[in-house]
Amino acid sequence: YQRRVRGSSVIALVVSVKMITMARLLMNRRLYSRSKKLRQRCFSTQTSTSTESQFESWIGPKNGFVATVGKTPLIRIKNVSKETGCDILAKCEFMQPGGSVKDRAALAIIEDAEQQGLLKPGGTVVEGTAGNTGIGMAHICNAKGYKLIIYMPNTQSREKIDLLRALGAEVIPVPAVPITDPNNYNHQARRRAESTPNAIWGNQFDNVANRKVHIRTTGPEVSFRILIDLLL
Repeated sequence: YQRRVRGSSVIALVVSVKMITMARLLMNRRLYSRSKKLRQRCFSTQTSTSTESQFESWIGPKNGFVATVGKTPLIRIKNVSKETGCDILAKCEFMQPGGSVKDRAALAIIEDAEQQGLLKPGGTVVEGTAGNTGIGMAHICNAKGYKLIIYMPNTQSREKIDLLRALGAEVIPVPAVPITDPNNYNHQARRRAESTPNAIWGNQFDNVANRKVHIRTTGPEVSFRILIDLLL
């Protein structure tokens, strides 16, 4: 009788181990399937390059300046994570080539205009900006061969103006007036674009490409990195 009980226990243990192993395999398979979908979303861009070549661009040499935009790392903030008892992660957008998250928006706005046929080779990008969007656009325009015209409030620092000009942008400081004023820097940028052949107005504040780039890249990058950590 004892042998039967012992034998039954061994069989039950083996079955339990097999069930746990199968459950883990199924879970890993589902996670892998999810990671594949996330990877495809994460590495999708506005260009027609394949997922495989985009994956290689993540870990290998970059094909020009434009390819360096995005794919910033996540870092774990040790002290805050320790105090809260959970992992607090930060997305290092300061490691973008232009120094800020606005590089994503600049690239998205310009490539969206290209896809719509609004911006052709040798064209001009006009934008009203008082911040980092102009710096991001200056880098992208240099890489793609476009002229950049920036309208900004004359309250901005001399260093910012000098940097934009050093990057090749035409910078036009204008009086700082409310957005309701027709002479607001953003309205002046729009009028300049409308009167310039083969030119676009970036319109960063209302351009949906600005928002969609984070749905398409920033969010999936975070999800994909966390999922990889779970799989590993």
